[in-house]
Amino acid sequence: WPRGAWWLAIALATAVPVSALGLTTLHWMSDRATDTGTPAASTSTAAMALPTGWQPWRSSLLTAKTGEPLDYGESGCVAGSTAVYCAGTGFTVTALDSASGRVGWRSGTSPETSRPVGVRDGRVFTYVKPDSSQSYIPRRLVALDARTGTQLWKHPVSEDRNAVLFDGGILAMDVDATRFVAYDTSGRQLWTAAAKSSSGDACTPTVLGGAPYGLCTPEDDPSKGDTSLLRLDPRTGTAKEVAQLPTGSLPLGVTDGHLLFAVPKLAEGFFGSGEDQPYTTLEEVDPVGGGTRVPLAGGSRGTPTLVDGVIYFVRPNGTVTAVRAADGKRVWQRETNTENLSTPVYSAKFNRLYFSNQFGRLLALKRSTGTVEWSTSALSNAGDSTADTTPSVLLVKDALVAVAGDTAFSVRPPAGR
Repeated sequence: WPRGAWWLAIALATAVPVSALGLTTLHWMSDRATDTGTPAASTSTAAMALPTGWQPWRSSLLTAKTGEPLDYGESGCVAGSTAVYCAGTGFTVTALDSASGRVGWRSGTSPETSRPVGVRDGRVFTYVKPDSSQSYIPRRLVALDARTGTQLWKHPVSEDRNAVLFDGGILAMDVDATRFVAYDTSGRQLWTAAAKSSSGDACTPTVLGGAPYGLCTPEDDPSKGDTSLLRLDPRTGTAKEVAQLPTGSLPLGVTDGHLLFAVPKLAEGFFGSGEDQPYTTLEEVDPVGGGTRVPLAGGSRGTPTLVDGVIYFVRPNGTVTAVRAADGKRVWQRETNTENLSTPVYSAKFNRLYFSNQFGRLLALKRSTGTVEWSTSALSNAGDSTADTTPSVLLVKDALVAVAGDTAFSVRPPAGR
């Protein structure tokens, strides 16, 4: 399952003012790694493209509101045209100007949200947990006006199946997780589809190549039996089962027109993909049916991310391994000595992979070789939730925006060598 989808965490917090101070200093580091394969190294010295008026910034995301939080430990931001929208355990949705970090608005009645689903058509899609001391009320999928934070619409959805954006709308599960339901960005219901497969009826939405899919397992015991992959027609919701995947298969994306899944080596009776999970094979699935299995190089373990035909496995100890999706062969492996890294974000301009960790350390690896090009020290004080949340980083033009603990911050990496 996607990282963070089933984690449980609770965090309440108090307000802290925004500060533009205390940002880390970049430290150049060199490493004489040998280029062991594609892609080719970049020699780009292109100028940085930054948000207009950008300066390094740091902003607290904490809120004084103390309602019932959602049970997730994943925090992070998504980017809009001129702002980033951050949410996570301990704070409500916060709109930050991407150039200055200034708070535009906050939305929510309690520290109740996980990472936002995404931004599209001037709307920010996220979750809200209605405050109720009398009876159970399921969480809502909500759309917020990206400029003002005004709530535009809301729909009740499953507590533990996260929604995803696909090219035609947004896909979620209903409250009972018995049906897929799709909405357009205005909140109009497009279609529903029964959550049923030959493997079982415990389904979760996913998106691959912009198209909606479902992954279904046995309801009573996901560790027994295969996982069914359902292709959902984006216009009608008509479901077609296109593949049977091994237990615990993790969707990575699309490469060369095929859907790609990483297959873990699971201990008997164990289901799921942990942060240091070993993976043994790749499943390449044709969207209309059929596919092939590709053995993975030994030592392919950690959290995998697909970037332009290469899979990067990130272990909690800071080891990053690059493997070609086409043949499962290792391209390089790097021990970064930076623990608890985020999944990477890729800069094509500078041929780099960027990472952050839970304490606000940033790291850049040359994509072709894994060479450590630069890193930063940790934030002086990222907040009290650093141990409870998953770090994240994104690019806004060429500026890096990261979340560590209760803090969002932005820095400009060096342009390149």
